Amino acid sequence: MGYALNTTDDYHLHGLTSLGWELTLCNALFPKNSPCRGALLRDASFGEHLFHFLDKNIPLKRVKTVLEVGGGMGYLMRDLLTLAPHLQTTMADISPFLLQRQKESLAGFSVSFLETDFFKMPLPDLRAFDLVILNEVLGDFPTLAADERTVAFSRPGSRPPFGQNRGFRNNLRPALRSCRKHQYRGVGGRGKALPGRRSLHLFERTQL
Repeated sequence: MGYALNTTDDYHLHGLTSLGWELTLCNALFPKNSPCRGALLRDASFGEHLFHFLDKNIPLKRVKTVLEVGGGMGYLMRDLLTLAPHLQTTMADISPFLLQRQKESLAGFSVSFLETDFFKMPLPDLRAFDLVILNEVLGDFPTLAADERTVAFSRPGSRPPFGQNRGFRNNLRPALRSCRKHQYRGVGGRGKALPGRRSLHLFERTQL
């Protein structure tokens, strides 16, 4: 077919033993003495900023159940529960290492922990939650990766044999059309929400 599905499952299940090398926005802003906070208009953690952003748009008093997928060290949810202790929370993570870190960070809060692959969760289970948070996890999702033959045929002047990658191109076209139709403008932009969904976009600088 000319492409393969690249996943991080094995790494998260067996290889991940630290997030020290991964500077996420949430982790960078969590310490109160973090120098990264100096770039913000208001000195606060990412979780606190997210709480006020969500509360303004939803608001959070209408939310009873929340699921966080891939919660990292648990810092984001700790901030949310500190400000909204009424939330009935579930943390879902494929990594046993990170799930243990979340248990340590959220000790003292009433939280359920679920070691699972988000993509294998039944839809009825997901519909049970009023709010689902997926923060800084997109890079860990499965991606289509070109194999060596596809790379070779992509060089200038080369052509794939008849039918090569036709299925791949046909599968991509609907997705690309959808992306163009509902294109987002990135950080600080006001992208269009997908039909039938309420989409909350990234902070603008004036909101931080």
